[in-house]
Amino acid sequence: MATEAPEQFPSADKVQSLSISEPQAEDQPSSSSNPTAPLSLEEKYRIVRSVAEECIQEDELQNLLAHKAEPICYDGFEPSGRMHIAQGVMKTINVNKLTSAGCRVKIWIADWFAQLNNKMGGDLKKIETVGRYMIEIWRAAGMNLDTGKVEFLWSSKEINSRAHEYWPRVMDIARKNKLPRIIRCSQIMGRTEQDELTAAQILYPCMQCADIFFLQADICQLGMDQRKVNVLAREYCDDIKKKNKPIILSHHMLPGLQQGQEKMSKSDVSSSIFMEDEEAEVNLKIKKAYCPPSVVDGNPCMEYVKYLILPWFNEFVVERTEKNGGNKTFKTFEELAADYESGELHPADLKSALSKALNKILEPVRAHFKNDKAAKQLLQSVKNYRVTSSSLPEKTRNKARGKMEEDGGEPPRPPHPTSSEALTSDPRLDPQSTCPDSTLDPSEDNRTDSKPPPMNQTEIFRALEVVERDSLAIADSFTSLFASLRLALSEVTPSFIPILFWLRLHVTSNSVDHMHCFGDAAGRLQESVLDAATKGNRYINSCLRLNEEMKGIDNLALQLYP
Repeated sequence: MATEAPEQFPSADKVQSLSISEPQAEDQPSSSSNPTAPLSLEEKYRIVRSVAEECIQEDELQNLLAHKAEPICYDGFEPSGRMHIAQGVMKTINVNKLTSAGCRVKIWIADWFAQLNNKMGGDLKKIETVGRYMIEIWRAAGMNLDTGKVEFLWSSKEINSRAHEYWPRVMDIARKNKLPRIIRCSQIMGRTEQDELTAAQILYPCMQCADIFFLQADICQLGMDQRKVNVLAREYCDDIKKKNKPIILSHHMLPGLQQGQEKMSKSDVSSSIFMEDEEAEVNLKIKKAYCPPSVVDGNPCMEYVKYLILPWFNEFVVERTEKNGGNKTFKTFEELAADYESGELHPADLKSALSKALNKILEPVRAHFKNDKAAKQLLQSVKNYRVTSSSLPEKTRNKARGKMEEDGGEPPRPPHPTSSEALTSDPRLDPQSTCPDSTLDPSEDNRTDSKPPPMNQTEIFRALEVVERDSLAIADSFTSLFASLRLALSEVTPSFIPILFWLRLHVTSNSVDHMHCFGDAAGRLQESVLDAATKGNRYINSCLRLNEEMKGIDNLALQLYP
């Protein structure tokens, strides 16, 4: 893990609002065509309404904009790992739209919430580092901070400074709602109602609901996955007889790169494009993305154009040879969708243009994290963090690993591959294997005579990182599982003893056979579970050995590609 240099970063209590003094780059989204010209009510409404897929309620939004010059918009995020384009680019677009319409945006850096949700293992220092990294992303991406209408507020500092206001509100919200209603809000934490929630995760929705009133927000501008807690805030207004309810603007959730991934997830590298990804990484991920020909609905590539590229550039430029239709510039998504559905626009051309546009947006971010020493250290620290730690404490996991080695032992390790043929023939080292195959028809590959470039050293290292990370995750998950099984058995097995003793004292002689049958069944159950645990130990050993093997392959790669 890279060593942090905290003295080079602003501390959490000093990061209240940031501004950019540099002139806005040509490629960055403008807040309006003429910032000095006053906007009409209709123009303000159109801009504010455009950030959301759903608005509750539109008439309330019109009334708010008509009577309040600077409505307060609440947005927030958990500092939890690297930032993908759904969070980085879309939030930049939405915040710039809101400020251009006269709104003030309070961005809630939910560090305490990340701790409640066990992000970064609940380590507040790591969470703070991730929060500063995310601010650096938005600064580099072009979020319009120079107007003074955007504030970054750390939840821990703000709550501590006004605890007498905050906690009574949290308790009142908790008191006025039944437990099932709070559990229904678990989606806001990336959980489901069926998950086993901690007490902290029950407290979380009550706190997020209180945030809206604590920040005096007129508008809740969050994703569709946060809708339930925003509705809870409106319901709470009925309970306390508050007339002006917070207006909900729920923005669209960008899908992952692969088929069926409804939400881009930073924990799944195959579903995400990260804000500081290299150009080659973006090209490769888009190339392998799900993009069925002539299908618009459920096509992630089309959605990225609709929600990212067109709002950013106000156009989408496709460059093609004359043989394939020539260059074309699309000004609206409807025009693009019509060409794609008819087959006039080929998936290969769509992907190529999308990759080029995304890289143009991300280039200032990449440059910032390469050239700014403090930002570079932040990124390295965040890359070394694990987003969510196991629910079992480290002591328990270590004890389970020790027991695993006692039970299963460790067979001799296979030798490392010693030739370039062995290295390159291993399917685990194919960088494209991190993404499922595209569903494009064969015509995409037949349109060009160019061959795929040979695998270079960077791609090998990237593939190795993916395999190593996956192996560690598998090993940790199985270690936790079987540690839990052992704990359960240690508690359940002794409980059979008093039951059997009671049966021996109270059953009649005619029931002795039934008692023995019960005892035999309990014994077989215990043996079966222990056998499963033993097999699981062998699997964990295999995963750990795989991890050790991966650590040695980078040396081979350096020898093959000096």
